[in-house]
Amino acid sequence: MATASSLISIDEYLQTDYKPDVHFANGQLEERSVGKYDHGKIKGWIFQIFNLHAKAWDSDVTVEQRI
Repeated sequence: MATASSLISIDEYLQTDYKPDVHFANGQLEERSVGKYDHGKIKGWIFQIFNLHAKAWDSDVTVEQRI
């Protein structure tokens, strides 16, 4: 998705479901960067380390959570 040429309000952005997902910056929609292969591998390794120690570290592990 290319950057939108017209400005939108934050309310309009929050009430709309965009596919693919986009960022809101200064009234414009911007393409959301997706990680590359190496980025995904590193996230996986970090997840595995935390997941192996989750009980001992009293933590709840997830790869990614957007709200």
